[in-house]
Amino acid sequence: MKKVLLLLSLFCTPLLHAQEDAEQWLQHVESYLNSLSSLQADFTEVVFHSGQWRTGTFSYQKPGRFRWQYAQPTSATLVGTGSRVFFYDAVTHQITQVPRNVGFLGLLSQKEWRLETDKTRVSNIATSDKHVTVALSFPSAGGLQPLKEMLLVFRREPLQLQELVTIDPLDRRVHVGFSAIAENAQLDPGLFKFVAEQHPLDN
Repeated sequence: MKKVLLLLSLFCTPLLHAQEDAEQWLQHVESYLNSLSSLQADFTEVVFHSGQWRTGTFSYQKPGRFRWQYAQPTSATLVGTGSRVFFYDAVTHQITQVPRNVGFLGLLSQKEWRLETDKTRVSNIATSDKHVTVALSFPSAGGLQPLKEMLLVFRREPLQLQELVTIDPLDRRVHVGFSAIAENAQLDPGLFKFVAEQHPLDN
């Protein structure tokens, strides 16, 4: 019996430590995200199944305001004003109001960062010498879910968000890599107001 208990302890202890480490890293990651009053970075977005790519600038201001400014190869803007999200295509001059509570937009729109919510589940946390990767899943609530999984990749020391990977229900992947990252800088409030040519400011 003592041998059996010893064997069980040998197998269970690493699992318990792994679970504890995952919980600690989740707290660490959420604490880092909540410490950000702002974040601005250049980004490159690659759609794997088509080979298409786009570059631009990402800006985030707590709470819940953000701007994806696409520059190349075509100009477009995705703006979260804190209450609504708009997409503006500079080629077609079309404006679309998009849902603000799904995928990464849902996380950005939060007043406080929480990765484990009623819309997202933390399915795995993997660590290496240089990176921490948080895998999120998106359980369907009977409606259409545009994402199946999302990976947030952080530099480990000091902690910093560096990559984002989204996977849709057809297993199509989109990779976003961030560079020239500036944290907690003073950003122009006008970045988070919706302006498209002759269209008025969003109040």
